[in-house]
Amino acid sequence: MKQIGIVILTILLPYTNLEKVDFYTSIGYSFNPSKNNIKKARFSKNEVAGLLSDFDIIISE
Repeated sequence: MKQIGIVILTILLPYTNLEKVDFYTSIGYSFNPSKNNIKKARFSKNEVAGLLSDFDIIISE
């Protein structure tokens, strides 16, 4: 599995191949999963909301 590590991803171009990338220790990322290949990618529960930012939804605890 490719590992990103602890980084802040502020921009990802659409249609990026992120297959099997390990985002588990990454923070601050935000990208549209429908425009990128994220098959088998790993995310932490605390940061996964960054995948939904393009959908203009409200996430409450």
